[in-house]
Amino acid sequence: VEGLNLTRAFAHSSGTVRKAPHCSVRQAGQIVCSTEGHARGGSSLWEAMFHIPIHNWAKDSVLKFEVKDKGNGMMEDDRMLGDCKMDVRQFVDDSLHCLTIPLENVSTGSII
Repeated sequence: VEGLNLTRAFAHSSGTVRKAPHCSVRQAGQIVCSTEGHARGGSSLWEAMFHIPIHNWAKDSVLKFEVKDKGNGMMEDDRMLGDCKMDVRQFVDDSLHCLTIPLENVSTGSII
């Protein structure tokens, strides 16, 4: 997982920006995996590969990726920078795929 062009997403978040984004993956509303926050300016290379089993193709096939800026961990929650969804039914062949998916709810930014 890699974040691209997140600089404008930082500019649109409210308050002080820590620029340590992280990415969480949700399946059926539950977080199934996430990366650590890493500061790298407008792009973040999390170097994370996830194996997410799909038990029910009818309801578990859509993954939601959320990119957030790290909160201070005490009284401040993580700030949403953008998110996107992907239906994994197109990848049933079990091979490795590399995609660039634009983030929604933000003017620029994507994940690979």
